[in-house]
Amino acid sequence: VSTASTLGANAAKVLTPHLKRYIREKKQYDEISVNKINYGSRYVKVHDDIYVMLQQSIDEATAPYKTLQLNLFILTLIGASAFVAGIYYVSNLITRPIRSLANSAQALEKGNYVELDASRKDELGQLSKAFNNMSSAIVQREKRITQLAFNDTLTKLPNRLAFMQRIEKALEDSKTNLGTFSILVMDINRFKQMNNILGHDQCNMVLINVANRLSQLILL
Repeated sequence: VSTASTLGANAAKVLTPHLKRYIREKKQYDEISVNKINYGSRYVKVHDDIYVMLQQSIDEATAPYKTLQLNLFILTLIGASAFVAGIYYVSNLITRPIRSLANSAQALEKGNYVELDASRKDELGQLSKAFNNMSSAIVQREKRITQLAFNDTLTKLPNRLAFMQRIEKALEDSKTNLGTFSILVMDINRFKQMNNILGHDQCNMVLINVANRLSQLILL
């Protein structure tokens, strides 16, 4: 079998076995590697003993598709990155205020008041504002309850319960530091007679004035 090729003498040596196999097997199409280049080859019989092998580089034929495949891969990678970044941003946008709200609720449970950022205009901002209002109301209510429990409602001076707690604290400190303390007892002379003559309202004013003067003179 004599062969001739437009690809050169080396290509002719490579193509000869394939051409013989075509003559033997009547094969019409094959893929042949010539000089490390893959070719799609088609055999055509033009005469009794004359055959033509039509070839096209597979790499050249698929080059546009490889470029398209690369572009699709890059677009997919960019899209996946943007999706992950968007999910991370939205997750932080939603979960961070909720996590902050949960931490503030735990702090409030322990008696620590923490104010949330309520500058957002969405539902989370409204929730933070409502939580701040609720926390402020709880703190004010606790202060009011504490004041009522340990202070006289009329004079605002420490009441008997506060007095007993301070006595217990002074006793513990004196035992620890081996120190001493004193108790000063004060009374208003003829207060009962004043109450009977002037009435409760006037005597309440007397008590308030005495309490104000005591508050200015000593630390209660």
